[in-house]
Amino acid sequence: MAAGLRLRYKAAGETGYYDEKLKLLMRRWERRGDGAYQLAEAHALRGEHDEAIEWLEEAYKTHDLSLASLKVSPKFDSLRPDSRFQALLRKVGLPE
Repeated sequence: MAAGLRLRYKAAGETGYYDEKLKLLMRRWERRGDGAYQLAEAHALRGEHDEAIEWLEEAYKTHDLSLASLKVSPKFDSLRPDSRFQALLRKVGLPE
């Protein structure tokens, strides 16, 4: 997996890396039904806010323990002004 991501990064830069990472994470989701939080991270880093919020909601539904870092993770900095993100913080029980 790491080798494939390195190759994509070399070939297409950060965008290529996240394209490949999303593919791998989607396969994992389809097989095992986990990884929603990581999918949200990848979408947030690509600037795809709607998709990131949708995957964060899915992470909430599946009780993903990674949500404990939601408030402090820099990967979600671009989402912080979004009212949906703020509502999710409250729903998870993290103070704004």
